Parts: sequence; C-alpha cells; structure tokens
Amino acid sequence: MDIILLQASPGGGSGSSMVFIMIIFLVFMIFFTYLPNRKMKKEQAKFIEEMKKGDEVVTNGGMIGKVTKVDDKTITIEISPKNYVTVLLSSVSKQMSEDFKK
Repeated sequence: MDIILLQASPGGGSGSSMVFIMIIFLVFMIFFTYLPNRKMKKEQAKFIEEMKKGDEVVTNGGMIGKVTKVDDKTITIEISPKNYVTVLLSSVSKQMSEDFKK
C-alpha cells in the first residue's frame, strides 16, 4: 500500500495581498476622516471672517448672545440687556440659526 502525502503550496502571495488591503484601508480612513474635518475648518474660518455687528452667535461654552463689537482677535457679545462679555474669536462656535431660536 502506497501512502500519498499532500503538501500545501507556499503562501507567498497572501502576505503581499494583506499589505495591499491595509494600504487601501488607510486610504479610506484618511479620506473619510481628514477631508470632512478640513471642510468644516474652512467653513468656520469663513464664518469668523464674515462676522459682523448684530449677528447672534453661540460660544464654545454655550453662551448665546448678539455681537456688538468685532476686533482683530476678540468680539464683544451682549448676553442680556446691558450685560456684555468679551471673548476670543476662536471661542465662537457657530451662528444662531432659526432652528435654535424656536
């Protein structure tokens, strides 16, 4: 009786395909995380540049108020009648929209 032994062929190709899959995965991760974040930063920078007296804004701390004065690096916000707060431009989160006012 003859015994036949089968041997698997060397799997040299599987290692390179795994590297290829990892590279594709990293490209997708960069595409879906970095690019949308960059778009949001551009929109925020545009909003800060166009800010003017009378705009209603929300700060990162959650204060809501009306812009009364805009300087180079700071703005003054009226949070209630006769109560003013001066904050950095970078601390302004977004402009008040009609959805938040309801």
